[in-house]
Amino acid sequence: MSPLKFGMGDNRMNRDKIFNHAQWIWGYTEEDVNLYMDFFTDFDLIEADNCKLYICACSQYAIYINGVFVNSGQFPDYAEYQVYDCLDIDEYIVPGRNQLKITGYAIGEDCATYRKETPGLIFSVWRGDVCIKNSDSACQFIQNPCYYSGEMEKVTGQISFSFRYDATAEKNVLLLRPSEILNKSKQLYPRPVEKVLIKKDTSAVIQSQGVFVKGNTQTEDMGEHMQTAFLSYRDFNVLCKNPDKTPCSLPKEAGYCIEATDQDNCDGIYLVLDLKQETVGFISFDIELAEECNIHIGYGEHLDDLRVRSYVLGHNFCASYKGKKGRNTFFSPFKRIGLRYLQLHIFSKTCTLYYAGVKPTEYPVAISDFHCLDSLHNRIYEICCHTLEMCMHDHYEDCPWREQSLYSMDSRNQMLCGYYTFGEYSFPKASLRVMAKSIREDGTLELCAPGRLCLTIPSFTMIFIVQLYEYLLYSGDLDFIKEVFPVATQIMNSLVKRIHSDTGLIATYQGVEYWNFYEWREGSNGIVSQYNTNLQEEVFESALNAFLSMAVRAYTSLCTALGEDKKAKKFTALHKGINEAMHRFFWNDEKQAYISRKSLQKDCVQQYTELSQALMIYADACPGDCLDTVLHKLSQNEFEPISLSMSIFKYEALMKQSNTYAQYVWDDISKIWGTMVFQNATTFWETEDGAWDFSNSASLCHAWSATPAYLYFAYGLGIRPTSLGFKTYDVKPKFPEKYVCTGSFFTPCGKITIE
Repeated sequence: MSPLKFGMGDNRMNRDKIFNHAQWIWGYTEEDVNLYMDFFTDFDLIEADNCKLYICACSQYAIYINGVFVNSGQFPDYAEYQVYDCLDIDEYIVPGRNQLKITGYAIGEDCATYRKETPGLIFSVWRGDVCIKNSDSACQFIQNPCYYSGEMEKVTGQISFSFRYDATAEKNVLLLRPSEILNKSKQLYPRPVEKVLIKKDTSAVIQSQGVFVKGNTQTEDMGEHMQTAFLSYRDFNVLCKNPDKTPCSLPKEAGYCIEATDQDNCDGIYLVLDLKQETVGFISFDIELAEECNIHIGYGEHLDDLRVRSYVLGHNFCASYKGKKGRNTFFSPFKRIGLRYLQLHIFSKTCTLYYAGVKPTEYPVAISDFHCLDSLHNRIYEICCHTLEMCMHDHYEDCPWREQSLYSMDSRNQMLCGYYTFGEYSFPKASLRVMAKSIREDGTLELCAPGRLCLTIPSFTMIFIVQLYEYLLYSGDLDFIKEVFPVATQIMNSLVKRIHSDTGLIATYQGVEYWNFYEWREGSNGIVSQYNTNLQEEVFESALNAFLSMAVRAYTSLCTALGEDKKAKKFTALHKGINEAMHRFFWNDEKQAYISRKSLQKDCVQQYTELSQALMIYADACPGDCLDTVLHKLSQNEFEPISLSMSIFKYEALMKQSNTYAQYVWDDISKIWGTMVFQNATTFWETEDGAWDFSNSASLCHAWSATPAYLYFAYGLGIRPTSLGFKTYDVKPKFPEKYVCTGSFFTPCGKITIE
């Protein structure tokens, strides 16, 4: 059981009152995964104002009042921590009878973004202080006739199922049945962050077009059908019967009438659309069809294959829609996608396209001002901010295209950037709470919260304690730290038990449930290779122990802030002992550097990485007589290079010491991130290798790569808090003269402006 108790700051009495007479409901179905269920009820109003709908669902919902879409989405939660939304519905209701339809969606299986629980739905409609309608057995249900329920293609293991929709079934008449009452807890909590804004259709441009023939594939996966189809380009003026001389932009009120010729021996028409920048949202289109036909909808972040990469490593970046004859206007409010390009395969030789793209979903933030004399760094900052925005919805996400998952290490970068770029504190607080709630019996956190997976990364659990202290430092929110401190203590106790009595260090974790991962570099990725010794032997890695040291240091600071002086003194001594042990164990006098791993039983293949050197400095384990040497070597690129994900440790190790390496850091950012800028990146990539990394499955929008945004404020402007919540702060800019910076951002104590 988790030691965490949630103090949400809400009014408990009002919360209980809201759902006092409401019941959890669901409906019987033979499928147990990927379920779409429709619930119907009516409510009457004398006056149509001051009305709110309170709702919680497992795992998603979409609301329609009088046939009009209202809102969708569910905060990712747990069975013991279920979150409700409060929605203003005044603009959708009328005096008299109102029809309410709620589609509940249940994934029904564990994945990186969701933890399996009993599917269900609970809601209550209020006008002022008067309850108008509750969920109960009087609500009728049907299994949604249009969305395919049950096992089907998955986007990825992290995101789980894609979707298939059959518009020809919209008019099907099905027998409504009374909802079933569920015995689920009504201990519900209000949404801890703002709700994502679902915006109007974003503009798109037709980038390419032509006809296609289905590929010779034996699989039924729709993504592979798209990826292997034969495409034959056609000039737009030939394919379109009412061509414009202007760019083919959407939406278009009159539509584009697109028609293959009689000579085209094809299965249908393909279109590739450019949304102009990385975008996250719900698939949306408006198309007129001359006949019933299927439409495959692929999405991706690049056109490196001269098409959208809709299928890779068994992943389906694709959805399917069966269109009815006539006008089809559709958007799916359940499956958010990350993309820049959309590709349609329309299994018909004629259609009229009015729109295809997405309705963007954006978390509401205000972007802080930053300006540098070097215009390249200004552009890097803009792209960093857009990258961060694309990777935050209900919680932080690593990448919107492939995973949409909350990792502690990734989100640590996002939080540090966000404190400056957005001046927003409720979002990191909510994400930290979700991660804390995932604590396991062994004292580690789930790899992704609130999901439940078969393995975890110990170093990511360690950095979580660092995240807690950094949140306290930037926000000053001591009440929240009191709330989650039992989890930090459980983690710390489990770490202390693992410290080796002879070495004073922690050995790598053994067991199939543990992944000794640090970054995507050979020897640091935890994958069995030439760098691994026999897994039965005790292996000690400098990175793991540096993260341990950082966690102990952060925990000590938490104890001090909470007045736990005796405990703080104990862990201060432990931190010093770990650092001395690390230097003694990993330092190589001949190389004048830290080795990545050692075994007590036999020699490991020697490896010296930038990550190991940076982390030892970051943890304060590198003594003064060695520090200058290691820093110099770091700046000379003498070691295995650090990845984008961990670059923050290298840059801070260099920048914390003096201005000596400021020129190197700024130039390195210019070289690495500038290369992406000059390749027309609108968000920063998962790795420098772009879309071809990880067997062609790497993302071109990954939040850990927004690190420069943090460096611009913390070192360019030089603003760092020296007491909790920015009550006091230093202004010590570190930059070469040509990179002089100005800017402003909001803190809990007000706005700070540097000119």
